[in-house]
Amino acid sequence: MVDCTVSGELPPSDLPDLRLLLRIKGQGALGQISELLPDGARAEYERLSTPFRVAIRTLDSCGIEWRGRDPRSVMPSSYVLDLRAALALAHEATAPLHVIDGTQELADVARLFERAEWEGVSIDMGIGAVPERFLLDGRLHPQIDVIPRELTGRMGTRGGFNVMAWKHSTRGALHPDPGKSIYSIDFNAMDLHSLTTLDEVGMLRSMVSQDDDAYTSLSRSVFGATGEQLRGVLKGSFLPFAYGAGIQTVADSLGISADSAMKLWDRYRPWLKQFIVGPDLARLVQETSSTVFRAALAAAGRSSICDLSARALFPVHDELVMESDSDSSALYVKSLMERTTESLTGVRYRTVVKRGNDYGHMEKLC
Repeated sequence: MVDCTVSGELPPSDLPDLRLLLRIKGQGALGQISELLPDGARAEYERLSTPFRVAIRTLDSCGIEWRGRDPRSVMPSSYVLDLRAALALAHEATAPLHVIDGTQELADVARLFERAEWEGVSIDMGIGAVPERFLLDGRLHPQIDVIPRELTGRMGTRGGFNVMAWKHSTRGALHPDPGKSIYSIDFNAMDLHSLTTLDEVGMLRSMVSQDDDAYTSLSRSVFGATGEQLRGVLKGSFLPFAYGAGIQTVADSLGISADSAMKLWDRYRPWLKQFIVGPDLARLVQETSSTVFRAALAAAGRSSICDLSARALFPVHDELVMESDSDSSALYVKSLMERTTESLTGVRYRTVVKRGNDYGHMEKLC
């Protein structure tokens, strides 16, 4: 599939993010806006937005996937200006545009990454991590999927080079601007925390508050001991069993006998008996993680410190990658994100902060 964009020419605006609205259902979102308008404004809105819809249909019919923010635009700027005018008209008509994006959180998340997308991230081409066709002036401009993916509910990046799929061996190509460092704020055992929010009995919920690392706490509770080996066994079996994996599947994954896997399941059963284990639980946990992650990012997006001394670069799974000139900025964002998760769910999702001179060489800060 050819990779291109609708436009990267929209300037910052106080209006609801046009690109955000369009990513929900593509051109269908334009029709949703039209239905919300009073009759007096609808005809003018249709006139202004029709060329944009035609352009989108043309791209779709050619098998071209359209994006929304890459500075290298393939769509005439006149279409962009017309659509911007249409959105302004809808806004002035006091249409409840929040019905379309569902929550202010999405706009806050989009705002968090807006500077990153326009300014791009600096790439060292000497490492050969990114095909040159995805670069503009030596910078990569990632596309942030603020609207979560339908299957997993997780945010992602795309638009040319997908940083979500960036190999660890080439992450060193991403380096900060002079005088700054790369920071990673990574949620620790996020899905395990999300499972505890569904815990009506309270066994898991009380467990995760005992230690900064949820798997260490779970290991202490389940096995009466801790250690990297036990932690690895838990990570490879506890949630898979919760998600409905069979005994042999877990055994093969861990490289152990089916009898040993059965003994693990017997140990986990008291902790999981309150849940209906299976794919539905997996989806619910992942949707919870997605909601909590976006809420935490939205809180960071509303934080003035991200505008002053720190810059969000992109999300990677349950991790926020940013650059800053001080540790205090990253630690403040960490605290803010953790407090947000606790206020939303009653569980404080723990994060790990790492710092490095590039994304490939990071050391734990806290």
